[in-house]
Amino acid sequence: MRTIALMQPPRIVIGEQAAEACVAGALRRGHRRIFVVTSPPLRALVAPVAAAFREGGAEVAVHDAIAVEPTVRMLDEARAAARSFRPDAVIGIGGGSALDAAKFVAALARETRPVGEFFGPDKLPPRQVGLVCLPTTSGTGSYPWLGPFAEAAEPADLRKPGTSSFTPPPLPA
Repeated sequence: MRTIALMQPPRIVIGEQAAEACVAGALRRGHRRIFVVTSPPLRALVAPVAAAFREGGAEVAVHDAIAVEPTVRMLDEARAAARSFRPDAVIGIGGGSALDAAKFVAALARETRPVGEFFGPDKLPPRQVGLVCLPTTSGTGSYPWLGPFAEAAEPADLRKPGTSSFTPPPLPA
């Protein structure tokens, strides 16, 4: 018989108040420097979440440049922005692309090595900042609780490298 290990958050919130539960949970955990990773079309959806964090006393930076499947360049830019901001939590809001980018940023926010060195199984270091994912779609990439996987696209050479690591799954809201 084959052994299967499921890595999932201890809490999954579904419904109209899921974003509010995310904010309350992150603030309860003491997160006060929130780096949001999202896509340009979701700016209006992200604005009330960012405002709720600010009302709770947190500083918020929004990186909304993940317009398509994240490339290594996009990940490097997102990570540079996160490193400059020095978050204690990364919040991914969006579909699979934004959530994959958020997973990378949370794992690599304090790393200095090139993103490309982390592709492959078990190459991500343990996360040093919190990660919360708010999926806005129901595609396979937007299920952060199904496994510790993230992908990037490299259109120049038609590759789609990925990574997996059994670091903790996203934090519960």
